[in-house]
Amino acid sequence: MSRALFKHDLKSNWFFFTITLAVMLMYMSVISMMYDPASMDAMNNLLSAMPKQLISAMGFDNLGSTLTDFMASYYYGFIILLFPMIYSIVLSGRLISRYMDRGSMAYLLSCPIKRSRIASTQAIFMLLSLVLLFGLVSAGGYVFCEARFPGLLEADKYWKLNYNALFLFFAISGICFLCTCSFSEAKVSSALASGIPLGFYVIHMLSNVGEKLSWLKNFTIFSLYDAEAIMDGTSTSAWAIALVAIASAAYAAGIMIFSRRDMVL
Repeated sequence: MSRALFKHDLKSNWFFFTITLAVMLMYMSVISMMYDPASMDAMNNLLSAMPKQLISAMGFDNLGSTLTDFMASYYYGFIILLFPMIYSIVLSGRLISRYMDRGSMAYLLSCPIKRSRIASTQAIFMLLSLVLLFGLVSAGGYVFCEARFPGLLEADKYWKLNYNALFLFFAISGICFLCTCSFSEAKVSSALASGIPLGFYVIHMLSNVGEKLSWLKNFTIFSLYDAEAIMDGTSTSAWAIALVAIASAAYAAGIMIFSRRDMVL
């Protein structure tokens, strides 16, 4: 790993990281404050009056009755999928494609640093930033819930929701990283790095609409993160292992391709 490059990444991306963190914590605090055991029936009745397909697509068709169920549906069924995905897409471009667009990659490659070391530094930065992002959001959510509803949050299920979501975005960020490392043209790499995760997300939403489209779950990586299954206790460690395997393969492939391919700088 190149310490100088890692420090430069910190200086270049801390503001974007902070904005993403602030938005996720804001939604976490708002959603935790929305929970009211006395009004859950009223909220469910309100949702039932809205278009069923829309509610199912967003994962709001089962709010449950407990605080953990409520958070799993409202936050971990929608928000936790959306903003880290945007973060992964944008950050992958900032770590690789932006250097090529600005001509900075030519300077980096002219330094006595192996290409594999450059790519590894960017991969490590991306993974560590996700760990920090999810760590702070998880801790913040736990504090919010405990402050407002002491003892109502099921800690074991709550933390399982968070680390499984982290594994999911290890895999998604790996796919984004692989795309940006595979093409010199920023338009092509950006289109793939954003198109593939967004495509998975659209398929995921469609698969939730009804039984007729449930088979689409077989074609999206988001099916390996099922908040409802985690709450029911039916999720397995095989899903987490699969996500880590996808992440490892994608990052390894990205580093290898970046190290060997010809670049137009």
